[in-house]
Amino acid sequence: MNGESTEVIHAPSQDVEYVDQAEQLLHMARRRDKVLDTVKEMALKVTNNNDWVDQNGTPYCQGSGAEKVMRRFALKVWGVQVEKERESDEKGDYYYFTVTGKVGFNETEFVEAMGTCSSRDQFFAKRDGQLIPMAEVDITNIKKSAYTNFLVNGVTRFLGIRNLTWEELQKYGIDKGKVSQVTYKNGTKNAGWTDEQKQKANRIGEYLLAKHDGSKETAGEELLQLTTFETGSGKNKKTIKGKTSLKQLSGKALDVLFDKVKKDLKEFENAGKPREESTDAIDSKGSSGQGDLIEEGQD
Repeated sequence: MNGESTEVIHAPSQDVEYVDQAEQLLHMARRRDKVLDTVKEMALKVTNNNDWVDQNGTPYCQGSGAEKVMRRFALKVWGVQVEKERESDEKGDYYYFTVTGKVGFNETEFVEAMGTCSSRDQFFAKRDGQLIPMAEVDITNIKKSAYTNFLVNGVTRFLGIRNLTWEELQKYGIDKGKVSQVTYKNGTKNAGWTDEQKQKANRIGEYLLAKHDGSKETAGEELLQLTTFETGSGKNKKTIKGKTSLKQLSGKALDVLFDKVKKDLKEFENAGKPREESTDAIDSKGSSGQGDLIEEGQD
């Protein structure tokens, strides 16, 4: 027109803008994946086998592991509230603690977490497979357990280290065969032993039976004394009755017992006294050796 040229400018299409945004999102996602992988590696490497349990085949981080991870990442805990509530059903009265709070870096980067524990918790409220009276349950254990559950929940959620597999943990030195086990039977918890704990039980059984000339009765009486302990103080002081069978002990209780008798056990083994049974006797029944001491009293 009138000899003048006209320049036509095409605006970029929405499709092009969408592709550019998608590429940016993918780039951010890849960077985020690398960061999260590094976080997972640093978190898991600070834990060890004692910080995990095998809960019905699933890895579960314990309070000790959560505390180690907290220190490594300088995580903070604040806004903690503890509530105690009472309930009642056909089995009678019971109570539970609920602990809530925040876990994270600061007021903009955190998660809200919760932990609970009941006076009917299988680890604290059962003896020989039966619920004990509520008055005999140590309330401080219930309160501490609720807080620990809150802490584990908050730390693992914030750092994204939940729902892990044993294969993932094995990369960081956590061996399924070396952690304590907790299995559920008819709605109750049953604490299992690691291979190392089975060996400890075998050695303790041999030692006690040899010390009492093969008498399961007197060996069981000494085991009862060794595993009886007191908790609380003052008016709240209570005596927790021990066990007459090694099989009734949890993995942690077995570790405590082993440390208690370790010196005498070493002297016994160094004395060269013949062992009455092989290590396989831990699973045997009907024998006269340490297998009976271990097996008696199973639920």
